[in-house]
Amino acid sequence: VVLVLDATWACAKKMLRLSPSLQALPRIMFTPTAPSRFIIKQQPQPGCLSTLEATHETLLALARSGLDAYPDPDQLLRLFARMQQHQ
Repeated sequence: VVLVLDATWACAKKMLRLSPSLQALPRIMFTPTAPSRFIIKQQPQPGCLSTLEATHETLLALARSGLDAYPDPDQLLRLFARMQQHQ
């Protein structure tokens, strides 16, 4: 089970900081394979990703480690691009 905080970068950071329950959970860390593709909103610093991009990177990391399968890694990114075009 993977828990992903879906919030603005500042709000997600605050939720983690203020929640002892969240702080007690193990964390998955990764280095993004590409800069954010989020064109609608500016990232506060390099390495910041949208929730969808972070989920994609997590699934890639799990697949690389053999813990899960990620059969169509481009699917989420295609949907992300379409969502931004629609907006």
